[in-house]
Amino acid sequence: MTVQQETQIVAWNGETYRGAGDWYDKFTTDPEFTEYTESLDPDQILRLALFAYNGAWGLVPEDMAAFIGQEEESYRGEAESAAEFTREIIEEMGYITADMPSWVVIDYQATWDSALRFDFFEYQVIDIDGNYRQFFWWNN
Repeated sequence: MTVQQETQIVAWNGETYRGAGDWYDKFTTDPEFTEYTESLDPDQILRLALFAYNGAWGLVPEDMAAFIGQEEESYRGEAESAAEFTREIIEEMGYITADMPSWVVIDYQATWDSALRFDFFEYQVIDIDGNYRQFFWWNN
C-alpha cells in the first residue's frame, strides 16, 4: 500500500495525529527533507513520520541523517497486536524454548500490560476507509 494523503495516522487511543501526517508531508515534499528521504520507501517514510511525531521537536534537515539512523536503531517491527509483539520479543530473547512443555500457557497481553509497555511505544495506522494496518513499535 502506498501511503499518501489517503492515510490517517492513528495512535493507540484512536485519536488522529495530524502532526505525524505533517511530518510525512514534510518528508515527501519539502526539498530540504526529501534530500534525505528520497531513497526511502513509503513505509520507511511513514515510520519516520510516526517516530518524528513522538519526539522530534525542532528537527531540522541537517539532523536528518542522524535522525534516520536513530529511528532505524529504535524500530522493532510490526505486529498485529500487543500480545503478538510481546510473543515475538520473548521468543527473540530466548525465553521460549523448543523443550518448553506444550501445556504451558503464557498470557502475552498481560505481559505487555504489566511490563513491556513501559519500554516501547506504538502506533497503528488506519486508512481513510477504516481498514486496519498493523502496529509499529519502537524502543523508548
